[in-house]
Amino acid sequence: MHPRLGDRVRIDVPDETDPDFRWHGEPGLVINITESELGPIYSVGLENYSITIDASPRDLRPPVNDRLVR
Repeated sequence: MHPRLGDRVRIDVPDETDPDFRWHGEPGLVINITESELGPIYSVGLENYSITIDASPRDLRPPVNDRLVR
């Protein structure tokens, strides 16, 4: 998935041994996109927490209700 700035997303980290698993299934909003040597890095503000996490495209899915907030 390659969301755009302002898109709602859902964090998808199904590996229970991954330290970021605690965010699995959490909805958020893409607030910044940074290009790196390995591809885009998405800064996602989580809706239910007062934090921002960085995620790769493989860690993102469409939100459950599949709607955008602008």
